[in-house]
Amino acid sequence: MTDLFSSPILLTLAPIYAIFLWLGWRRTQDSGGSISRRRRQVRGLALHISAALCLILAAAGLGIPAPAKQIQLAVATDVSDSIFDLESQNARLNELLKPLDPNNTSMALILFGGTAGTERSMSPMSGMAAAQARAQNHSLLHPTTVVDRSATDIGHAIDYSRGVFSTGPRHSAQGILLLSDFRDTCGGAEKSAAALFGSGVDLLLSPTRLSPSADVRLASILVPESSTLGRSVPIEVSIVAQGSSQNERAPQNVQVVVWRQNRTEQAPVPVGSKTVTLTGESGHPERELRQSVRLLDQPDAPGVYVYTARVSGPNGSEIPNDIVMNNQLSAAVRVSGPSHWAVLTRPGSSLAALCASGSRPLGVDTHVFESGRMPRRADEYKAYTGILVDGLNAKELDEAATLKALEEAIGSGKALVAVGGENAYGAGGHQTGGAWERLLPAEMQPDDDRTRSILFVIDVSKSMADLMNTGGAGVRKIDFAAEQLAHALQDLKPKDRLGLITFSGNAAPAAPLSNDAAHDAFLKAIKDIRIEANTDLLPALKQAQQVLKKDDAEEQLVILLSDGIQTVERPRAQIIDAARELCPLTKGENGAPRRRTMLYTFGIGVGADDFNATGETMLTDLAQTGGGQYSPDFLKLAERLRKTFESDNKEFYVRRENFNLAASYNHPIVAQVKDAWPVLSFRNRVKAKPESETIFWSRRADANGNTSRSDPILILSGTHWPGISRRAVLTLSPDGAKGAWLASEGGQKLLPALLSWAEAKADPSLGTWSLEGKCTQGKWLDIEARGKEPNGAPLNGVHAKATMTALYINAQENTAAARVLNGQGIDAIPLQASAPGVYSARMSLPEQGIYRLTLLDGTQTLYERLISVPYPAEYQRFGTDRVAMQALALKAGGSSRVIETFADLAAWAASKEASGGRYSLVPWLLVCGLLLLLIEFALRKG
Repeated sequence: MTDLFSSPILLTLAPIYAIFLWLGWRRTQDSGGSISRRRRQVRGLALHISAALCLILAAAGLGIPAPAKQIQLAVATDVSDSIFDLESQNARLNELLKPLDPNNTSMALILFGGTAGTERSMSPMSGMAAAQARAQNHSLLHPTTVVDRSATDIGHAIDYSRGVFSTGPRHSAQGILLLSDFRDTCGGAEKSAAALFGSGVDLLLSPTRLSPSADVRLASILVPESSTLGRSVPIEVSIVAQGSSQNERAPQNVQVVVWRQNRTEQAPVPVGSKTVTLTGESGHPERELRQSVRLLDQPDAPGVYVYTARVSGPNGSEIPNDIVMNNQLSAAVRVSGPSHWAVLTRPGSSLAALCASGSRPLGVDTHVFESGRMPRRADEYKAYTGILVDGLNAKELDEAATLKALEEAIGSGKALVAVGGENAYGAGGHQTGGAWERLLPAEMQPDDDRTRSILFVIDVSKSMADLMNTGGAGVRKIDFAAEQLAHALQDLKPKDRLGLITFSGNAAPAAPLSNDAAHDAFLKAIKDIRIEANTDLLPALKQAQQVLKKDDAEEQLVILLSDGIQTVERPRAQIIDAARELCPLTKGENGAPRRRTMLYTFGIGVGADDFNATGETMLTDLAQTGGGQYSPDFLKLAERLRKTFESDNKEFYVRRENFNLAASYNHPIVAQVKDAWPVLSFRNRVKAKPESETIFWSRRADANGNTSRSDPILILSGTHWPGISRRAVLTLSPDGAKGAWLASEGGQKLLPALLSWAEAKADPSLGTWSLEGKCTQGKWLDIEARGKEPNGAPLNGVHAKATMTALYINAQENTAAARVLNGQGIDAIPLQASAPGVYSARMSLPEQGIYRLTLLDGTQTLYERLISVPYPAEYQRFGTDRVAMQALALKAGGSSRVIETFADLAAWAASKEASGGRYSLVPWLLVCGLLLLLIEFALRKG
């Protein structure tokens, strides 16, 4: 009723109608007439009042509460061998069911292990006799249902429980209460839970109560975040055991063994072992027992080391009554040392000369490995912090053993920097998808972004209307040329521009330059060619020069089709000069001649009968002047054209033109180089991988100002790379005149800055950061970053996010080895500012293992560290897989939830009982109101 009186419709209409009611009553009192008439007016007014009241209440949505929903509960109880104390399980069951209303609850009891059976069919709890109730309390201890206890099939238990529900009352709530340790041995649990989604059946998951046992577990393994060579790495392992249910606990001996693993080591290296005695305290049987073991290790080379601890009985035997599920934990530490780099280069290179300098121009100690003498085993890189690879071609570097050793070394934590000149990357023959490309954050084959214009200049004089003498009599030469052109155009690049000039005595554009993929305008112009008299090559060449003068393509090809016979009298030198002006020579790299526009000529003679020495000589000379070639075989026009289109690929993998370096943002590497960037004239071309980060781009320098160029110059490894190492690709080389700047005093600041970044050394310009990842409540990973300015003030306004990359995931419990994942990562997690200079986030706990946690501001890496993710705390302590519980509840959907205490189950039942709803009286009120109005109308007429 509270909802009714708070209805805005009722609150609005009621006062208004009360005024009309009062006015109507006064009218009946003031009106004259007989007593019978006034009585009829009063009765009519009463009917009118009643009808209006019904309509007002209907508009307000009047209803009455419906009866509470009946509860149907299928209780599925795990009685498999892993539930080694059924007395505690039975007590847990009775504790949960006690608060339920027996007059409104029906219950069925299912026992399950590898199979399932009904111990008690669905029936009201209120109908149980006292003796039956007492017997029910002991049903788990003395069951009548026989099930397979050697396995735990939770999926079958869920499916079986769905079948015990009766049709029941119209309004009933159905739930499956599942008591188990959720260590499913059959693998169908999530599928069965998902089948409940939308069915109206809630899945209520409650952890079993395991009695105190001799379960021993590893609580933690602690190592420092980083260490340096020459210092011992302390390893602290904590062992915990549950107390005993007995008053006294016999001493128990356990052994802790620690291994060390690095990818350059073929097998785990034992660090040490210790035996620990766990002794219970008299008077405190339930107290947790804890002991710690401390070991020291001294790695002999830099890298990332994973320390794995395992607890077992003496001499590696099994611990009696132990739950073997949490006896192994791992942690990682990054060991750094003197900056000592391996340099792979060829004899006599500029990089080798830099390494030989006593002034250490690279900022690190180096050891040079020349071609043919490079390491063929990963352990040969063990003493080095990183590997610097000069611009080696595929033949110099692509040996299976060399690349395998390099790959294993990088995977073990070594940094990698690759520089390149004309012999590196794709220009050096390295293939897309090859071993070298897999190690780098760049692809060998760049995007073919060259712009190219192809201008056809076609002779339309009378000779082109002659019939072909060979290869198809009756076909005009111009028609044969059009057919051949249509075939050849299929091999053009998508960005190619195509145009047409026709000439006879004069020349005129027939189709403008266009990159239309269908080439419609060009093909239509070819089809519409009209034959005219005379042949004059000079206006044709001049017209081509005018068209290309307005074109900005990087490459320009002029394709001249003619018989070469000049019918208009002109000096031959004048025509040759026109070709020279059309295709001028310019100075390229090192002063070498370079030609942007090239002239290719094709003769229309097709055989001995159609040969003319004069025309062929002219076409040959024009092609030589224009830097192209002359092709005399008109019958193979399409084939010759295809070869011409493919002949000019020299600028695909390299660029030989002046350009500036353009930084994408103020990365720490950029900040290290204070000198002005010079104009450079050469760089190798690659394509940045999607997960990488480009720091420098090329920007073309020309007379008209700077024009953007998409070539990446410096590419850094992205945050999703496997391993802790950083990788970089620099498409410049210190070799030769084209790399002189990189080898100069100014350019030498770039390489040391790059090597320092690859070693992941802290950069003071980014402030001081700390980063932590802690497991909390057995199911969350809390990430917190703290930043300070160099002056100590909180670092605010950072758009912080974190990424996690799995490096090592714990292998089977019976081995000490860990496996490495190939770049399996977790998407960026946004961090919210929670205090000045503090940024935090919470995520679901990932799989147990070692992760690289990276803090980013946009695309800028601020800090990186290794974190260890152990098992959830409750999963360790009680042997119950709470992660699996949460996953099943999410799969089932609806009101499914985890039931920790009897209050949680009572709250679920109360919410279901209260959701019975209300019966609406609106239809009845509408009918009643209309009926009363009809009666009033009838009385008025009477």
